Amino acid sequence: MQRDQIYRVFSNTKLVTTCGFLLLLEQGECNLDDPLEPYLPAFSRMRVLLPNAASVDDTEAARRPLTLRHLLTHTAGFVYAGTHPTSILAQAYVREHVLDPAATLKETIDRLAGLNRPGFRGGRLA
Repeated sequence: MQRDQIYRVFSNTKLVTTCGFLLLLEQGECNLDDPLEPYLPAFSRMRVLLPNAASVDDTEAARRPLTLRHLLTHTAGFVYAGTHPTSILAQAYVREHVLDPAATLKETIDRLAGLNRPGFRGGRLA
């Protein structure tokens, strides 16, 4: 490795977000095992896909709440639509415009969280 070596770095927002989170953690503003719900209420009452799910409707209630640790360790159950384009969730992301670049952050969060709501049917709650 050379001092002036150039590397391609992807997903820079993850680096910045993680550094910001670590500062908040260091200051005692949050805990890794805090539930996500108080910070993002849209993620309350989460559901998870059943092992042999055929659609986003094949779910059961999550056994425990989603935590900040889950988000930071990429164990929250969300998929990267680009790397898993045939997955049930990736197809739902496309159908429900979860990754629409014109959407606001709130719209994106609401669309993503909406996929996990009991009774979710095609972009709205039944």
